[in-house]
Amino acid sequence: MKEDFIGKSFTTPKGGLLTVTEVTKGRFKGDHCRYILECSICSQDEELWPYGSIECYKRNLQKSRVPCGCSRNPKWGKWQHEIRIKRLALEIGYIFLGFKGNYQGNTTEIILCDATGNELIYRTIANFLANGLNIKNRCTKDKISGEKFLKRVRILNQKGYLVEGTQYRADGEDRLWVICPICREDDYSKIGGFPHEFSASYGNLKLGVIPCRCSKAYRWSREEREFLIKRMLCEKGAAFKGWIEDFTNNNSRFLFYCGKGHIRDISLRSFLRGNFCKDCSDKEVINGNGYYPERKHEQDSLYVIMFGEDYIKVGRSFNVDDRLRRFNSYMRSSGFNDKAIKILHILTGEHYKVYNEEQWIHEELRERGFEYNEPDGLWSTELFDTDSLQVINYLLGKSEVLSGF
Repeated sequence: MKEDFIGKSFTTPKGGLLTVTEVTKGRFKGDHCRYILECSICSQDEELWPYGSIECYKRNLQKSRVPCGCSRNPKWGKWQHEIRIKRLALEIGYIFLGFKGNYQGNTTEIILCDATGNELIYRTIANFLANGLNIKNRCTKDKISGEKFLKRVRILNQKGYLVEGTQYRADGEDRLWVICPICREDDYSKIGGFPHEFSASYGNLKLGVIPCRCSKAYRWSREEREFLIKRMLCEKGAAFKGWIEDFTNNNSRFLFYCGKGHIRDISLRSFLRGNFCKDCSDKEVINGNGYYPERKHEQDSLYVIMFGEDYIKVGRSFNVDDRLRRFNSYMRSSGFNDKAIKILHILTGEHYKVYNEEQWIHEELRERGFEYNEPDGLWSTELFDTDSLQVINYLLGKSEVLSGF
């Protein structure tokens, strides 16, 4: 039961204690899918972490996910970034004026001025929060002379490493800002609002290390990658659902709906190579999505089956008895004889109606974090935690197209 989870505690990487306090209010009557927690460290800062701001799914907590500032890579909201920036700016004698352009997470540039209001300084959120205490030193250190600056620009242009038309501006004695004419006109900049100015050391530039998106070694931010993924998926009629783990590089995996009822996970590297939904690619051979247009009006069944006390399967079949025999055979051959199969519900209707109901229930359950992904459940993509039964019953009770509930 969900109530039994309240009061559970989890240790954070910073030595704090996360305690489950209550269930959040969900979109279903009587059903709540996320939990509110309090952290013994973070919750002391009521402005940055007010009650109710620390939320997490049960499954993610059991996988040691940390939804507060104790995480090794906290996910700050825009309002939390504003609080942190204002605090640090005040501490070092600067004033936070706002964001430059659209807010894009850690890569967003912020606008700062000194107490007199005369000096404007641009920094990304990540850079400022990491090095903000040294900002005065960075901004007031020895300025590069105009003659030395022009000499460096001539050398870089002669090297030919950067695109013709690249502009530069000084960033202290040892660094330059590079304004790339290609990045300035790409979709990341014009549509996504991402920066087209990139800071780099003069030494790296002289060696041919390009700091902008034109470089094969460019370090993409999570926000930039999400921008690309969402645009590519949108063209396919699909939707991005989030990272499985925090984004780090091209090996990071994310979840997406393919637009035809399948939810899949894929690595960014594989996706950028043109791979997409395996179910759709196998459709012509095995009808992977389970829909048969030529049998649209035939009698079909939606079943809900519990396997032991571990998980529930929500699926459909034209012949439920035959499907059950297959499940029993698979359990025996796989050594899972202890998983007693119990039929909870069987509803009937026309095939296209059963299929639509099945896909709708799958989508609702996955969106709320009930999908079962343990090693003993990898044989099917239609398995869900036993905690999902209350939601399943609620959804089936709302069905007006199937009979038998």
